[in-house]
Amino acid sequence: MDYPNAEQILLKYKDQFNNLNAFIYHHDQKEEMLLLKWWMHLNESNDIERLIKPDARSIHAFYNLFKYPTTLIYTLDEHGEISNAGWVESADEKSTTRTAQNGIWTRSDIRGSRKQFNFITLYYNLTFEFFDAILGLTWQPDLLDLHTKLGYNIVGVIPDFYNQPNCYIVHLTRENYQNSRFNQIRSK
Repeated sequence: MDYPNAEQILLKYKDQFNNLNAFIYHHDQKEEMLLLKWWMHLNESNDIERLIKPDARSIHAFYNLFKYPTTLIYTLDEHGEISNAGWVESADEKSTTRTAQNGIWTRSDIRGSRKQFNFITLYYNLTFEFFDAILGLTWQPDLLDLHTKLGYNIVGVIPDFYNQPNCYIVHLTRENYQNSRFNQIRSK
């Protein structure tokens, strides 16, 4: 992460990273192999169609998604494979509101689990250390309820975007996330 005080902020989350077996992608050869395996899994499971826009689905374009200025956070399972991933980058470097664009994914066998819950908590808490708001897109209407629980506002719909029936624009502020039903559940 290339932000002021990033090292100090990351130290604050060191125990959570260790407990989750979580890492920040650093573009080395070992991690590129992890991305290749993840890309293969996304293709085999058809998750890539719900997660990545069509022009970024080739392996080369997929790798480029996670180059600077994007920050990718991921967890590894007991087999050393990516089980959760979240990425974020500035939506507009010139903006004073520090808004990010993001994406998040969890492998199907742990969706709805404590592992996913803990990863999402780390991901959003860390993201809001650096950004004031998040702007996202989803082609999955079945995820809109989850977005709402996290505190997102559903801003609008773009019909026939990337050959999908509808693309939903979602927006989340730090305050809405902190006041969300997700955090009320977490604090119990």
